[in-house]
Amino acid sequence: MTPNTEGLIYVPEIDLHFTEERILLDKNWQTTKDTLKDQEITEIRDPYRAEWLNARFNEREDGMYIISEDALIKGKYKDQEIKLDNCLMLDRCLMRDRYISLDRYLDSITLHGLPPANIPNGNLNYWYPRDSSVAHLNAISRGAGLICCQDPAFSYFGLGVFGARKFSEDSTL
Repeated sequence: MTPNTEGLIYVPEIDLHFTEERILLDKNWQTTKDTLKDQEITEIRDPYRAEWLNARFNEREDGMYIISEDALIKGKYKDQEIKLDNCLMLDRCLMRDRYISLDRYLDSITLHGLPPANIPNGNLNYWYPRDSSVAHLNAISRGAGLICCQDPAFSYFGLGVFGARKFSEDSTL
């Protein structure tokens, strides 16, 4: 059976389908995560300027960890934890020459999805992970940023997510 992909954009490099617009606007991280767990692609909504990432950070005795709660892995929701190694642990957001390079970030993303420690300067704001924080991407009139130190209770009208779905021949994967 061919899946219904109407209203979705396919990205072949990562084999995922995305909604055309952000959904679940004006929700905090926990509500967004819980709502996505209970649904697949839903109605398209706007406006949008930022989106939550399924990334929570936790400081432990042996270092900082990124946790993706309820990540869909091989057809089952599981928590995924990865220790942060060799990622940038300094804010790069104060002055234009201290931002990170978006192009180099996209070309050299680490296992945990964060920029490497030696990333060159560029034009993307970056706030490094703090304990008990969550992450989102944003784009505003002043620029764009990867924010890894957000309070999970934070919400505003333009903060939402794109629904995504991976279709496979075996629907149980």
